[in-house]
Amino acid sequence: MNAFNAHRTETAEKPAEIGDVLASLRAVHEQKYTRPDALRCTERIVASLGATNRELLQVFGENMQLRSAIEGRDPPTPETVSAAIRERAIRLLYHHFGYSTQDKPIKTLQFGQLLTKQHLEEIVRESSDPKDALRTLGLVMVDVDGLKGVKECIGHYDTNRFVQYLSQNLTNTQGQAKQWAEQERGIAVTPLVAGGDEFALLLKSKTPLDDGTLEEIIDRYEADVMADPQLQNMVNFNSPTVLLNYAGFNHTDRQEFFALPAAEQAAQLTELRKALPTKFTPSVSCGAATLEEGMRWALEQQDHFRLTTEEQDFEEAGAKVFQGMFHLAEDRETIRKANYKLSIKETNPALHRFITRTGEMVKMEDRIAEARAMIADLLPRLSEIGVRMEEWANGDSPEGRKSEQVRR
Repeated sequence: MNAFNAHRTETAEKPAEIGDVLASLRAVHEQKYTRPDALRCTERIVASLGATNRELLQVFGENMQLRSAIEGRDPPTPETVSAAIRERAIRLLYHHFGYSTQDKPIKTLQFGQLLTKQHLEEIVRESSDPKDALRTLGLVMVDVDGLKGVKECIGHYDTNRFVQYLSQNLTNTQGQAKQWAEQERGIAVTPLVAGGDEFALLLKSKTPLDDGTLEEIIDRYEADVMADPQLQNMVNFNSPTVLLNYAGFNHTDRQEFFALPAAEQAAQLTELRKALPTKFTPSVSCGAATLEEGMRWALEQQDHFRLTTEEQDFEEAGAKVFQGMFHLAEDRETIRKANYKLSIKETNPALHRFITRTGEMVKMEDRIAEARAMIADLLPRLSEIGVRMEEWANGDSPEGRKSEQVRR
């Protein structure tokens, strides 16, 4: 057995505890960094940028000094300049330009990872109760229900608008969910783009996040999405285009449809409309996990020894813990989505049909219908063949009687 496997086996027999991990990370941090807030310092963040952006930020800092001199004001303090440069650098690194608007900016998931590492840095260096502090950071994953069906009904362009409106909903500072979290519970919420049509909410609380609080936040954000008029109006079930898209009409189908008399067209559209809900209800499914759970997940992985050795880089360990939060929250979001679909299957079958119906399913249903028609057509023939074979076996058919005479 080589040293690598021996180390792994020994670790598996004696799994590290949270306290061991925090002590190890504290030692690594002290060894590698010269200041307690190393991951927050402007120089380190700016160093992540390319050379051109670094030069532009240097000019920006110099212009701050120059502007104050021209306007006859006191020069800004080094801290003020540093904070302004850091804010610009973070915007360049983590601003999501696709979904952000001027008054509702949103950042990428990598920014959430940076904030997680900074929070972990605070815990291992400054917290008097680090285990409790691990529960003050959480991640909520947010995923749209039935987005594939929405896209097939309204097209690629309008689906992008739909996702942008969802981003605006999550970044709305006046939303009841954000107001409740920040004003009543002291939880700072940072919306993030997790990739494509998926979002996340990074929660930083003044007190430990328990299951009840996380559930309340999820319920409130899901309710905000359902009540959003911009999202509701994106899918109009009374639109002929939406109805034909929903039915999976291809180019030939549409040509045949529009060649029909107006009354027959209206009759077909009315029939299609019956299968759909009264109105479109946008919805998302969410799942949450805390930083403590993310660390426990990381410890359960086969390479968990990396969190408790001095060879482990502090930032790499932070990334692994963030990955644990992301993984657990995404798993819980998937379970919640499945439960939601099961619940509306009974309570709102029309909505269930819409959010589970996709173009692939329409094609599959058509193929199944064709197969059933073929089977229905074959059954009488098979039945007739069976009767004839039975008559032949019993000697009742002309062929059977002739065969019997030959044997005699």
